[in-house]
Amino acid sequence: MKNTNIYWDMLNDDELNMIESMNFDTEESIIMQIKLLAVRERRIMTLIKSVKTADGGLVLDSVTEKTTAKDGDEKVDITNKNISAADLILRCEGELTRIAARKTRCIEILDRMRKSGASFDENDITSDWIEALTN
Repeated sequence: MKNTNIYWDMLNDDELNMIESMNFDTEESIIMQIKLLAVRERRIMTLIKSVKTADGGLVLDSVTEKTTAKDGDEKVDITNKNISAADLILRCEGELTRIAARKTRCIEILDRMRKSGASFDENDITSDWIEALTN
C-alpha cells in the first residue's frame, strides 16, 4: 500500500473531494458512464458538423512557435499545420464508432444486471463493465 499514498499525494483538493463524494454503486456507475459516452458522442458530432462547413476543405491541426536568437535579435517563426477536413471527419467517425461500441456494451451490462436482479455476480458484471470501457 506504500505506492497508493504516492498517487493520493498527486491529487489536488478538488480531485480528492470528487473521489470522496463518488458513489461506487455498480448500476449508478454504469448509468453515469452511459451518460458521459452520450456527451462525448454529441461533442464529436458537433465537431463533425463544424468541420463539414469549413472553407477550402482544410482545418487547422496545430500551431507551432519557434523562437531563435541570432546576434541579439529574436526571430519568431509560427507554423500552421492544416489537415484535410475529410481526414478529420474520418478520424472523428472512427472515434464515434468506438464510443458507440462502449456505450452499447454498457447498456448490455446494465440490462443484464437489471434482468438478473439481486442474483447477479457483481464481480463478473464489474469486470465486463471495465472491459467495455477499456476496449
